[in-house]
Amino acid sequence: MMFTVYVTSTPYDPLVTPVYTISFGGRVEVPQNCELNAGQIVEFDFGDIGASLFSAAGPGNRPAGVMPQTKSIAVKCTNVAAQAYLTMRLEASAVSGQAMVSDNQDLGFIVADQNDTPITPNDLNSVIPFRLDAAAVANVTLRAWPISITGQKPTEGPFSALGYLRVDYQ
Repeated sequence: MMFTVYVTSTPYDPLVTPVYTISFGGRVEVPQNCELNAGQIVEFDFGDIGASLFSAAGPGNRPAGVMPQTKSIAVKCTNVAAQAYLTMRLEASAVSGQAMVSDNQDLGFIVADQNDTPITPNDLNSVIPFRLDAAAVANVTLRAWPISITGQKPTEGPFSALGYLRVDYQ
C-alpha cells in the first residue's frame, strides 16, 4: 500500500508536488525444513577395539588398525529453492579440540568430510558446504573414526558419543 502526501494552502489548490510518500511492504515466509537420513539416526559402529591401542596411539590419534567409516547422508528439503546452497555442521555437548568426547572421557570421535577434513563440533565456521539438486535433495558424505582424547589407557567397556547434524541456509 502506498500514500502520497501533498501540502496545500487552500482546499482548492492543485495537488502538484508531493511532500513525501509513505509505503508499506512485507514478505510472506513459508517454513523451511530439511530431513536428514530419512529421519533415521546416523550410527558409526567400530566394534571392539583394544584399550591399549588407544594409549599407544597417543592423544588426538586413531588407534592402529582402526579404519575410518563412511556414510552417505541423504538430505531432503521442503520449501527451499532447488539448487540452493546449504552447509552441514556438527553440534555436541562434550568437545575436545576437533573431537566429540564420548561417555568414556579418554575416548572420542572425529567426524569429517569426504576428504577427511574434520568438522569441529560447535564451530560455526567448520562446515561441509553442499548444493541441493533440482528436486531439493542432496547426499553429503561423512567419515568418522575413534581417537584417544587423553593418551591414557581407557577403562574397558562400550563407549559412545552423541552429536547433532545441523543444516543451515547460506
